[in-house]
Amino acid sequence: MPYRIPYKPKGTWVKCNFHTHSMENSPCGKLPLLDVVRMYAQNGMTCMAITDHNIRTNLQEIRRLYPNLIFLEGFEYSTTPNFVVCSEKIDTPIPITMESILSNYQDSLRFICHPSPYTDGRVYWSRDAIRNMASLFDGMEIYNGHYGIKRMRDSRYTPDYRATWDNLLSEGCHLWGYANDDFHEIDDFNNAFNMVLVNYLTAANVIQAAKNGSSYISTGLILRSLIFEKDFIQIELNEAAEGRLIGSSGKIILRQEDSSFAYDITNLIEPYIRFEAVSDNKLLCLQPFFYDPATK
Repeated sequence: MPYRIPYKPKGTWVKCNFHTHSMENSPCGKLPLLDVVRMYAQNGMTCMAITDHNIRTNLQEIRRLYPNLIFLEGFEYSTTPNFVVCSEKIDTPIPITMESILSNYQDSLRFICHPSPYTDGRVYWSRDAIRNMASLFDGMEIYNGHYGIKRMRDSRYTPDYRATWDNLLSEGCHLWGYANDDFHEIDDFNNAFNMVLVNYLTAANVIQAAKNGSSYISTGLILRSLIFEKDFIQIELNEAAEGRLIGSSGKIILRQEDSSFAYDITNLIEPYIRFEAVSDNKLLCLQPFFYDPATK
C-alpha cells in the first residue's frame, strides 16, 4: 500500500476528551471540576485532559476519587491564538514565547485549538502562522463542540474546521485531526470526542497513540472495524452514513451511502487520502493516510 497508515492492526479503542475547563481555574468555566468529571465518568469517558487557561489544575484529589479514569494534566495557552498541551504530568506554563513552550513539551500532546472558529471572515489562526509552526504541533482541532452549541452558532461561530484542515494537508502540513468538547458549560457536554487505539491502557500510551495519529474523531458515529490489506481498505460503522473518500484539497473521490465501505487504492495517487462519514448531525473522520511510494 503506497500510503502510510497510522493505525495498528490490533488494540483497544478508548474514548478521550483532550480539552476541558473548570470553574476553579478558567474564568469562562461554568461548572466546578468535580461536577464536570462526574458527568464524564458516568458517560463512559476513559481519558480526559483538564486544560484550564494558562495554568495547570491540580488533579490529585480527582485522581483519588476516580482511580479508574485516566486524567491528563495540561493547559490551554491563551496569550496568542490558542493551543493545548497535555500529558500525564506537566509543569505550570510560564509566560514565555509559544515556540519555547512547544519545544519544551515535545513529549506531550500539542494541538491547535479552534483554528478557524468564525463564519464572518475574521481570522484567528492564519494559515501562514500554522504552516510556519506545523512541525511544533501534533495536530489541530477539526471539530470543537463548544462552538457548535446554539448560543455560539447564533453569534456566528462554527465548530467545523475540516476545510482548514484539508487546505493545510494539501500544502504539506502533516497534522492529525482531533475533536473535543472544549467544555465550558453544560451544553458543551458530549458533543465531540476522540477514539484512540492503544495496546495497553495507560496515560503514556494514550498520549503516544494520539501523537502518532492512532485515533479518529467523532460527534456520534462509531467505527466497528478498520481493515487494510495490500491496497484495500475496509471500513465498517455502527450505522448507515454517507461515507466519503477524500483527497487533496478536500475533493471527494468516492461517495457512498452505507454502513460498510471498501476501497481499492492500487492506482490512487494523492498527497493524502482520508475517510469521513456524515449522518444527520453526526460526523466521523479517520486520520489522513499520507502518500509514500516507499511503503509499497
